Amino acid sequence: LNVIYGVLVCALLAVIIRFSESKVVKGGVGFVTNIIYFLFFISFSSVCLFCLKVKDIEKPKLKELREFSESQQLSSHPDIYYIILDGYCRQDVLKESYQYDNTAFLDQLQNRGFVVSQQATCSYPFSYISLSSTLNMQYIERANQMDNNYYKFIQDNQVARCLKNCGYTYATVNTGWSGTYKSKIADIQYDLPYSNGFLSAFLEGSVLSPWMPNHADNVKHALESSNEAVTIKSPKFVFSHFLVPHAPYSFRADGTLRDLPAHLLTKQLYSPIDRTDSGKKAYTEQVQYGNKEMLDLVDRILHTSTTPPIIIIQSDHGWHTSPQKDFTDPVFCKERYSILNAMLLPENLRKEVKPDFTAVNTFRIVLNHLLNKEVPMLPKKAFGYEFTEDHQKLPYYGELSPSLY
Repeated sequence: LNVIYGVLVCALLAVIIRFSESKVVKGGVGFVTNIIYFLFFISFSSVCLFCLKVKDIEKPKLKELREFSESQQLSSHPDIYYIILDGYCRQDVLKESYQYDNTAFLDQLQNRGFVVSQQATCSYPFSYISLSSTLNMQYIERANQMDNNYYKFIQDNQVARCLKNCGYTYATVNTGWSGTYKSKIADIQYDLPYSNGFLSAFLEGSVLSPWMPNHADNVKHALESSNEAVTIKSPKFVFSHFLVPHAPYSFRADGTLRDLPAHLLTKQLYSPIDRTDSGKKAYTEQVQYGNKEMLDLVDRILHTSTTPPIIIIQSDHGWHTSPQKDFTDPVFCKERYSILNAMLLPENLRKEVKPDFTAVNTFRIVLNHLLNKEVPMLPKKAFGYEFTEDHQKLPYYGELSPSLY
């Protein structure tokens, strides 16, 4: 099909070149040019109106955590692996909403020494702000929905800075998602081909799009890179963000690829998500595929580590079955804020991981242990869209009632 596609494109170009000098074509070009000018004017006007709309919105604030900011001498330097499975539901949600029992996977993690939090939650419903909060160990002040500065909080985060000050090598794995595709403070970055954001967008919109890396390619790249990162000289902090079981559902349970429409094979992660019964089944199969790959990765880490490592397997948010994001709906909130949290920690830290663990405290536990600190854990909170009395959505996140999640 790709060969046929290429031949058709070449034939079309030949026809355009052949008739480009005719009067009809020249007239058509002039007409199209005027249409383009008109569309550009409309687009430019829309951009100006949007800028006026958001100019008064506060930038998200992030306070300096001085408790962890200074260089420290550590008594031990365990390798630290922070593994994010995007959109992975908690066990009870998988049972209730997807009719899938994930006990076998969790039991295998526990057999390897992991502590699994049965009621774990995140604080924010989307990757960009959830990861920003966890990697900076705090709630983000006056968080809003119309700002991309959260990407900066992921790419230049306080956890990585603190560990680098303590002598760690910081390695990141590029997943194809803008929030984790680069980091100016990383010592080692496992980049995707064409990882430049503009170049990727340009190529995906060109005739070369069928040959561009797709979702499945990006997942496989993240797995290969994470396995390679195990060989980095210790001590190291490895941050791997896997786009599974997040849609599109590229993998069956055994790891074979699904025959998906072309528009879902690209790196566009925002296509309409299949929330039908067949879509739910495809989601759980991608959960099973991720489970197998994670166990293989954990076994490789344990086999090659000379010092017992710290391994955190966590989801940034859950996955909802309803077509709408309704932060007043307890079912939606439970599905979206309930996360997988499995942590392999030193024996004296296991008791710190409570059943209702919340992701914002992940590295407070770890760094308190490494730096011999006593920085307190933050209270459990969750934030959703804030509404006015007449149910108009505001641009800021508001704190949700605990009964909702």
